[in-house]
Amino acid sequence: MKSPLLTLSLAILFLAGCVNSDPNVSKEPAGIDAKAEADAAIATNPIVSRSGFDNAKTVSMVPHSNTQNSTDLIHTGLGAQWNAAHPDDLILIVEVSTLRDRRGITATELTGITGAELNIDGEKIALGLTGTVPDLQDNFLMKEFTNGFATKLSTLDKILKSKRAWLRVYTPTGTVEGAVVDNGVKSGAYNALEKFMAAVMTP
Repeated sequence: MKSPLLTLSLAILFLAGCVNSDPNVSKEPAGIDAKAEADAAIATNPIVSRSGFDNAKTVSMVPHSNTQNSTDLIHTGLGAQWNAAHPDDLILIVEVSTLRDRRGITATELTGITGAELNIDGEKIALGLTGTVPDLQDNFLMKEFTNGFATKLSTLDKILKSKRAWLRVYTPTGTVEGAVVDNGVKSGAYNALEKFMAAVMTP
């Protein structure tokens, strides 16, 4: 789920894309790149708490945007969850979303997430579904699905140390990709996950 500040920022971008007096200029909402830039600028802080079950430290980060072309109809994002009771394990929260135009119509059909994998400096890592039911958020601005994928904390360490890391998400209607980092260009997801890792490493 997006933070209220991020949702407000996206709403402003949406309205900016709709207010246009020139009939020759597209009146579609702001592009996917604008969403990624908003995420990068407003990367939220991770939530650090203690489990009520065993008092273990937990850290979570809501999904933030990967970098994609403005022409892409479906957008990807990454978040994460970690629990000190299982310090080597990590859940990556994979997100796919599509914006709505001012009539409330989505640019393309989006029905869920069936799989995901990473390519980190040429190493392909398949992510395993946690078995949870995908979470659907559907509002006037966008439609988005998120789902948890099990991996190791070392996978995140590889992403943060890589020159090039891409996420591929499988959906019932095809695949969509986005760059977490690519030759120095860091996405909102990268910046957020960097904050997440720092919180995990803090005693």
